[in-house]
Amino acid sequence: MISLTTLAKRPCKASQCFALLAVGTLFISGCDQKQMEDAENSVKEGASELGESASDAATQMGEAAKNMKDAMGEKFTAAWDKASEKLKEVEGGSEMLTNIKDFFKNAGESLSSITDEASAENAKAKFAEMTETVEGWGPKLAEMPEEAQTALKSVLASGAAHLKTLVEKVKDNELYQEHVQPQIDALMEKLHALAG
Repeated sequence: MISLTTLAKRPCKASQCFALLAVGTLFISGCDQKQMEDAENSVKEGASELGESASDAATQMGEAAKNMKDAMGEKFTAAWDKASEKLKEVEGGSEMLTNIKDFFKNAGESLSSITDEASAENAKAKFAEMTETVEGWGPKLAEMPEEAQTALKSVLASGAAHLKTLVEKVKDNELYQEHVQPQIDALMEKLHALAG
């Protein structure tokens, strides 16, 4: 039988909490055996649903990790995973880590979007904004513990390396050379300086 004390400590959906409350109420006020069994079954069903929800969440996290590895490469994913463990208790650490992941994802999408002069100019503007973003990371990074800084710098270095491989694929594109390359060079310089 599932103890009420154990279940009370678990987060639950409204339906699960209602069932738990029902058992407690019946236990206190008195009830016949069938009422108690029905209430206990409701709690067991709720606990089962909670277990399934946790399993679904774990599956989704696994799929997200695979997607990131496919998009960003194994080195970046490994550095990101390691940093995420070290930054759990660091104020602002997890948020910055997520921002870095999105940053490099958007950088890759901007490079692949270059098909004409208009899209090249859009990419140029986005990379100018990204350069400012990297500049803004500096003060935030400096406020974090040394171990957190090291972890984030590793992610930045891996991200910059991945971005460089994407740049290699478009470096012969005249639109890239004319519109985007100077801004990319400035961005890469900032990234390398921040990553140390």
